Amino acid sequence: MIFRRSFSDPFRRDMPAACFGPAAALPVASLVMTGVSAGLGAIGQANQARAQAAQSNYLSQVARNNQIVAQRNALLARQQGEADVEKQQLKTAALEGSQRAALAA
Repeated sequence: MIFRRSFSDPFRRDMPAACFGPAAALPVASLVMTGVSAGLGAIGQANQARAQAAQSNYLSQVARNNQIVAQRNALLARQQGEADVEKQQLKTAALEGSQRAALAA
């Protein structure tokens, strides 16, 4: 179908209806929107990857800190056990000494 653009057009150019109006811009607009959508999707994925990397780094640091605390607790427990052993040995030696003194008297 052919429409005249305007009756006031001095040259009275006949143009197909598909050459003007909002319908002609639809393919271009959809391509632009597709490109924008793809770009935003890529940016979103990059942000998500950065967030996951940051979370992984944080969790690895938390695990490292937990390991350090566990090692210190184990060292303190071993030192406490050694102190308890020494204390018990002194008690036993004192008891032996007092028993020997009692038997010698």
